Amino acid sequence: MKKFILHKCTFLFFIISIKVIFSQQLAFKNYTVEDGLVQSCVYTILQDREGYLWFGTEGGLSKFDGLKFTNYNSSNGLSQNEIRCLTQDKEGNIWIGTENKGVVKFDGKNFRIFDETNGLTNNTVLSIFQDTDNSILFGTDGGGITKLKNSKFYYITKKDGIARDTVRRIYNDSKGNIWFCYSSAGGGVTKYDGKEYKSYTTKDGLISDDVISICEDSQNNIWFGTYRGISKFDGKRFINFDSKNGLPNDPILTIKEDQNKIIWIGTYGGGLVKYENDKFSIYTIQNGLTGNIVYAIQVDLRGDVWLATNNGVNKIPAERFYSYTLKDGLPNEQVYAINQDRDGSIWLGTYGGGAIKIEGKKIIAFNSTKGFPDDYVSSIFVDRQGVVWFGTLNSGIVKLQDGKFTSYSEKEGLINKYVFTIAEDEKGNLWIGTKSGASYFDKKKFINFNKRSGLIGDIVYSIYTDKNGDVWFGTTNGVSKLYNGKFFNYTINDGLADNNVTQIKEDSFGNIWCVTQDGISKFIKTGFKSYKIGLSSNSCYSLIQEGPFLYIGTSNGINKIDLEDLGNEKYVLKPVIYTAKEGLAGSECTQAGMFVDKQGNLWFGTLKGVTVFNPGNQPNPTPPSVYLQHLKLFDTEIKINDNLSFSYNQNYINFEFNAVSFASPDKIKYLYALDGIDLNWKETNQRSITYPYLPPGTYNFKVKAINSDGIISDHIAQVSFIINPPFWSTFWFRTISSLMLVSMVYGIYLYKTKQVKRRNIELGIMVSERTKELELEKNKSDDLLQNILPVSLVEELKKNGFVQPREFKNISIMFTDFKGFTYIANILPADKLVKELNDIFKEFDVIIENHNLEKLKTIGDSYMVGAGLPQEAEDHAVRIITAGLEMQCMLKERNKTSAIKWEMRTGIHSGHVIAGVVGKKKFTYDIWGDTVNIASRMESAGIPGEINISAYTYMLIKDFFNCEYRGKVSTKGLGDLDMYFVKGKK
Repeated sequence: MKKFILHKCTFLFFIISIKVIFSQQLAFKNYTVEDGLVQSCVYTILQDREGYLWFGTEGGLSKFDGLKFTNYNSSNGLSQNEIRCLTQDKEGNIWIGTENKGVVKFDGKNFRIFDETNGLTNNTVLSIFQDTDNSILFGTDGGGITKLKNSKFYYITKKDGIARDTVRRIYNDSKGNIWFCYSSAGGGVTKYDGKEYKSYTTKDGLISDDVISICEDSQNNIWFGTYRGISKFDGKRFINFDSKNGLPNDPILTIKEDQNKIIWIGTYGGGLVKYENDKFSIYTIQNGLTGNIVYAIQVDLRGDVWLATNNGVNKIPAERFYSYTLKDGLPNEQVYAINQDRDGSIWLGTYGGGAIKIEGKKIIAFNSTKGFPDDYVSSIFVDRQGVVWFGTLNSGIVKLQDGKFTSYSEKEGLINKYVFTIAEDEKGNLWIGTKSGASYFDKKKFINFNKRSGLIGDIVYSIYTDKNGDVWFGTTNGVSKLYNGKFFNYTINDGLADNNVTQIKEDSFGNIWCVTQDGISKFIKTGFKSYKIGLSSNSCYSLIQEGPFLYIGTSNGINKIDLEDLGNEKYVLKPVIYTAKEGLAGSECTQAGMFVDKQGNLWFGTLKGVTVFNPGNQPNPTPPSVYLQHLKLFDTEIKINDNLSFSYNQNYINFEFNAVSFASPDKIKYLYALDGIDLNWKETNQRSITYPYLPPGTYNFKVKAINSDGIISDHIAQVSFIINPPFWSTFWFRTISSLMLVSMVYGIYLYKTKQVKRRNIELGIMVSERTKELELEKNKSDDLLQNILPVSLVEELKKNGFVQPREFKNISIMFTDFKGFTYIANILPADKLVKELNDIFKEFDVIIENHNLEKLKTIGDSYMVGAGLPQEAEDHAVRIITAGLEMQCMLKERNKTSAIKWEMRTGIHSGHVIAGVVGKKKFTYDIWGDTVNIASRMESAGIPGEINISAYTYMLIKDFFNCEYRGKVSTKGLGDLDMYFVKGKK
């Protein structure tokens, strides 16, 4: 076959558009007043020993557990709302320094104020520090240092050796030295080694005498932030950095080193600065910060970096996601293909923006306006010779070699110009997947394959060559494997999760993985094992292995799964999930848009840009702290202590708990158990659990948490309590009752002996009266039959011996049942259970009789009613809904005084049925038809306390009742049905 070149384009890179990137987009999670923060201007951050974060702001104090802020201000006991510094002492007290109202000690319950009236030298407290001797040091604005030890105050000023009396920072290093910084007061810094004070200034090499911040790094260097730059001190000499080195020309307010030895620097107006690999990178509000003034930086236990800014709090996750989006110069944010060439440059294929080359800090765009054949690039592949190949949607495949583009399409023999994927076999030949089949290309000619050749489907999304040299094809109809020149095909009948296969990959154990539109599948011998349950979405688009983990791209984020866990046949997927909330450019991933570069970085293509992730930046495995917050009896909160004891009717108990976690706190799961009731741990994603009608006994409730990283709590929160039995169940009451019973039996024996004689006399009289009673019994049986069957049918039955079945074209059926009936039935004595149901159903009987309805049957806790039979009525739907509302109302009123709180689901549907009497000895009036089944589904799809009706019933009653549309609700066996809640009469 001749080789035809459709396009030969020699475009040098210098004529193609170039944009310089100063910093990749860093993923920030931001919190402001709208999220619950007490005030947006945040000066300081503290993480306490329980894991909570505390934010000192211009408007008060905020405590954060990952989901909810708890706020404090002067109305709660603070001396002032403007907070400048925070620390926690060894006893767990929080110390709060204010702008001009002294310092406040908070023990978790009460606030205690210290100011000039009781010992402070100055009411403006800039820093707080606890020394090794447990004394508390306060750095003040002009009053030097106030030292509080054993409830006594001591004072350190210039006379004692510090350089200035305005002390901005107090800091202790790893060698036990205490450092004092003086900010705009000049004076440089002072080191106190426990014996003497030694000061350092610009004369010693410090970049400026106005030192604002201080930090010690992991190499024991001390970093000083000043008004003019940064000085790094190794104990002997200073190394200085300023704007010439890449720092912004702004005061340095705070410095912190994270777990990856990255130095983070907060500035006054210049944003956030990252110092890594001897280079400074700057991030401002243009990169996602909420404010360019960064007052404080805190690295939490997990490794996340928190920033206090003039406009809220920003979090940088420990995973460190970096993204390229439209803001960074991408011509299109839908990235479908990623690869790296021999020079180390990253190539991106976009949907509408052509191909992108990331070369260092440059973005180079190749598109139709610059001579590239196609703006829609679906695949990028670098072959073993280093040639870059592009799969496009309109121009076939494009080769980039020696700066030239060469296109191959249908004229050159490609089966179709609409290309999805490009792969290479062990001999260096290319395989191209298109929407009309696959093409084999030996760089000279094409050989094409489609369904007529044995391929399972013509739309080929993915091609992969495994380590044995076999070629795998993922299509919309299943998977094909080319082995020894023959296709072997697999579908859902062979265990494949779905026939729509978007990508095929091989892991380090030699397993073949197929990514489908309904989960992932692993090839096992002659079939597949599929995984679905647990993924953030079953719509899967891409998969890649890095280290011991598989990363799966879905329509709702990236799922990270330990590859070894997948070898366990009983393993249920419990992935770590990354979405836009965790820092991805977008939550919806693209087909085959994953890549591992030569540095080990993972690249994820999304519909909102591309995200780069270094898997080495892993968070610390920090177990979530879990706490019991509230215990409620019915709706009354009970203070939790070690001696909880309740009476027998105080048995409706609710537990509220919380775990502190800042990594996807909405994904925390809880394991709980109530000893004495639950045999095993149960899982929930709710933060409260209710146990209704607990029998008397001794109980212990316990709960632990699993965070989004899959780490389980190392601490179990628990509380024990007793529910006492009623007095009639106690030992002493039973003993006395037994003695009384014996005495009573003996008395009855004596009495009965006399009664026998009298009974013999009366027996004759009873025989004569028995005849009369039989007549009465016959009348009673007639009455009973009329209670079982409608009156009109009783006469027909007595006359003919049977009842003719009848068709009703328009009636309404109502089903009810109680929530939690099985649980209550298991713990409630049988006689009490029957009494409860009998009392309720008697009330129901009165209601349906008042509305001229027909009670059809009761089965356990289920109650079935019909309207419009055996006599048809036009207002059947209105009458049955009115009765349903009265039944719900009756139940709510009963629950106010009853020990057992019943909650009832109600479902109603209208339509056509067949009705008749069945049975020979025990007669039953029953109905049949789809209307009955749908009414039953209305009840099972409803919620307690509501009346759930079908769309047809809604059309009959909408002029009489207010209803709320629920949308289409999935029902077993009937699919999705429109449903409504009846809210009340109009």
